[in-house]
Amino acid sequence: MRIIFEENLNTLIFPKVKEFLFRVAKQSPLEVAAKILANKNMHPKKWSDYSFSLISKTECKETRYANLATPFEVLAGQEQSIEALDELILFYSVKDLE
Repeated sequence: MRIIFEENLNTLIFPKVKEFLFRVAKQSPLEVAAKILANKNMHPKKWSDYSFSLISKTECKETRYANLATPFEVLAGQEQSIEALDELILFYSVKDLE
């Protein structure tokens, strides 16, 4: 799993973690990544403000996931390639980051 920060140039406030690479079970929810990133970004109580985006390689469209109960296997199912099961590249953003 590769997760990259999606920059918000309106606020010009960025978290410490720009890119995060880790292994995760496909049944795990996005909440796992949100909690890890919130801890690493030194605002552990804001994990519920995280959202993730997946940009489809086949359709060139972005799908946002704000529901942190969504398992990673649902995201892998959005991609039609076998490589998607081995590596997903997600972008994350944090709502109301100060």
